[in-house]
Amino acid sequence: MPTPETTQRGSRETRLLLVTIAVSVGVLLLLARFRFPDEAATQTVTSAPAPLERLAARAAYDDLASVMAGLERRIVPRLATVRVQSADGSESLVVAPRLLPDRAIALMDPTAQIGGATGASGIEIIGRDEPRSIVALRVPAVDDGAVTIRQGPPRAGPRYVAIVEGSPAGPIIRPLYVGRVETRNDAVGRPTLLFSGLQQPLARSAAVFSLDGAFLGLVLEPGYSAVVIPAETLPAAILNAQPAEARKPSSLGVDVSPLTPALTRATGADHGVMVVHVHAGGPAADGLQSGDVIQAVDGTRVTNVEGFRHVERSRAPGATVAITAVRRREPLELALQAAAVLTPPAATTGEPGFVGRSVPGGGIEVVTVGAGSAAAAAGLLRGDLIVAIDGDPAPDAATLTRRYRNIEEGAAILLTIERSQQHRVLALEKR
Repeated sequence: MPTPETTQRGSRETRLLLVTIAVSVGVLLLLARFRFPDEAATQTVTSAPAPLERLAARAAYDDLASVMAGLERRIVPRLATVRVQSADGSESLVVAPRLLPDRAIALMDPTAQIGGATGASGIEIIGRDEPRSIVALRVPAVDDGAVTIRQGPPRAGPRYVAIVEGSPAGPIIRPLYVGRVETRNDAVGRPTLLFSGLQQPLARSAAVFSLDGAFLGLVLEPGYSAVVIPAETLPAAILNAQPAEARKPSSLGVDVSPLTPALTRATGADHGVMVVHVHAGGPAADGLQSGDVIQAVDGTRVTNVEGFRHVERSRAPGATVAITAVRRREPLELALQAAAVLTPPAATTGEPGFVGRSVPGGGIEVVTVGAGSAAAAAGLLRGDLIVAIDGDPAPDAATLTRRYRNIEEGAAILLTIERSQQHRVLALEKR
């Protein structure tokens, strides 16, 4: 039977043991505090990739490189690289996919011309689709020289595509990750592809292919979110392109403005553009009147001013143009004969060197720009809207001409323009 002395000694040893354990734990915690500070607890610990994972990643890159090498062998012989010279004298290289053994397609500004070709000769422009900056080219015939055009709706999900761009050594090809592809309509209702979530920005006029070699389209609007003209619409562009020697822009002789909600309610038209002025003696003088709403041109639906101008300028001068409109809530169908736009003025001293039409309440729309003129040197382009002169809003053409004539040689007036829904300021220098 344990004595009181034995029991007391056991209790004391137990307490000493517990104190020793507590002190040890405290010392360990204190050491851990110095060895592993608090911020270390907030850091995410990631393990190094396992050897098999690293091998799999390397294999994926090798597979992609092999795919691109195979695409280059198949695609490059079916492309031409064309040297393009712009109106300002600058040069660039664009890729032209062959849609037929002796016909190719490319994107070029309306005023640009071929300055030469890399790796080929005998390339010439045979037609233009100016609203979309598409040119049809005659190229030396090559056996089995046409690209394969993708058919059907594009795959929307993430994927890799092949981008082909021009270089002095010929077409170069690279892979590009695309997060999403959507089908949208442009200003005049034609389908386009929107590539978004891009790993790198796309350049204008680059050609886009799938990894299986199908031609997807040409880049119209560059950037990290790029607009692409679908390849399946391009054969029709070759067939419908106006001959290069007859590419003068045309006019229907009307000024138009957007259809506001109030005008929509007043006219009963759910889309279109409002006619605000009809030019005396012009194509529409005996057909349209102020207050009419133009809804379609040759069956092409019109939804905004830019879209209407694109369709208007793409008609051949002298061609009969079918207009669908609304007049005082009643449908209206009529035919007009398109007229050629005035020839741009020659680059003479004392004249700005462009033809413009006044847009009531808006400014001056640039119709044509003379080569080598002060307007061309300033960077004005056909389709620009001059919304202010030296800060004064809503100018007219007569005011601009008068101010330009009155400034000294070497001086400049500042033009605020609207281009593609963006504003910028240009200096128009007296020459």
